[in-house]
Amino acid sequence: MNVPRIKIPQHWKTTTVLYWKNFKTWWLHLWKNFKTGWFHFWKNWHYVKYYYYNSSRHLKKTRKYHRKLRALKKTATCDILTTYSNKNEADQMEFYKQLSKYYDILFPLNIQSVTFIKERLTEGEILDLAAGTGNHALALAKLGFSVTATDLDENMIKAIEEKATKDDVCISAVPLAMEQLEEIRDKQFSTIICLGNSLVHLNNINAVTKALSDIHNLLCHDGKLFIQIVNYDRVLKEGITELPYINREKEQVSFRRSYLHKDQGIIFKGVLSVGEEILENEVSLLPITSQQLVDLLASVGFKNINLFGSFKGEPFELNSPAIIVEASNE
Repeated sequence: MNVPRIKIPQHWKTTTVLYWKNFKTWWLHLWKNFKTGWFHFWKNWHYVKYYYYNSSRHLKKTRKYHRKLRALKKTATCDILTTYSNKNEADQMEFYKQLSKYYDILFPLNIQSVTFIKERLTEGEILDLAAGTGNHALALAKLGFSVTATDLDENMIKAIEEKATKDDVCISAVPLAMEQLEEIRDKQFSTIICLGNSLVHLNNINAVTKALSDIHNLLCHDGKLFIQIVNYDRVLKEGITELPYINREKEQVSFRRSYLHKDQGIIFKGVLSVGEEILENEVSLLPITSQQLVDLLASVGFKNINLFGSFKGEPFELNSPAIIVEASNE
């Protein structure tokens, strides 16, 4: 039996081919845009968080929280508030105690910074303010310099003394805050260093001005001051909320650092993870810009103020990772 063949019109074939071709193109563009969209979302995640934390929805939640907190404070007894305060101080002490143990793992010595200071310092005794575990103090002492190291945290002072004994170098380690520099006003130093973003931990501009004035008085004639802080020109302009994540997988130690912009200041939050243990701490920072720092130094008598973008020695720019200051007491 002969079955008649049905002839498909040419325009039907053309329509089918074009439909399939357009269908593939449509899916290709959809997938491409999907990937591009997610890539840009994660790339700009810090901006997404910034806009969320400043959105009306989040601010509404924040206001509700503070209303409850104020109501609680009104009804709370003095004993309850005192207990809460002591607990907070205890948590902070535990945080810094653990941080001092792993400080050298998280923040190893930058040899370039030692070279930078060595090439520019004035010969004589050196004072290392807010020295941490004393990496710079030890490095300079090994080069033959007489070094005094100070820090507010006694755990850090203990770490400096232990390392100095181990390396058989002489360092005078003194538990002293930057607000207490008048206690050593009878001494004179040829070089003073204040590194590691320590200066911005002071409470306000007046405290910074007083500390810089005390430093100026401690320096001998032609003495040098070196300061290192985060580049807050860039932090404030770009609304940066995350600092680089530090993860030491071998030692199972990590340190996550974030910024919360609040009024004219910054709340720094540090999350230290040691194995499965997690410790958190928050502290207020004073975001000092490069121009503010230059003006403050000049106001207390410093001369020949030079700004660098890192310890490589290149000039300071808006995109520099840090603000490095070299100033003279003439």
